[in-house]
Amino acid sequence: MTKAVRDEIKKRGLDDQIHTTRTKCNGRCDDHCVAIAYPEGSWYRGLKPEDAGALLDSLGKKDDATGKRSHTYSRETNTFVQEKGAEKGRFKSDPSGGKCCS
Repeated sequence: MTKAVRDEIKKRGLDDQIHTTRTKCNGRCDDHCVAIAYPEGSWYRGLKPEDAGALLDSLGKKDDATGKRSHTYSRETNTFVQEKGAEKGRFKSDPSGGKCCS
């Protein structure tokens, strides 16, 4: 996923405007692959390499071209607003037995 996003950034000539950072666990294991866009604070879930273009189309916009946005930061309430269908994250030490990336 990271390579696909970076390739799309390069293809669009946006290297000077968009920076990517590859991370390990964001606590959203059931939602993998996850992307977080700042400064707007939008989280995206279940991304696949073919979503890279739609992800870039969504950056900085209210509309979600991916259909995979899970949370968006609200400056009014200073919290993340969970989108319909998005599940709550869990801690790495979650005893529920679910697989979590660690």
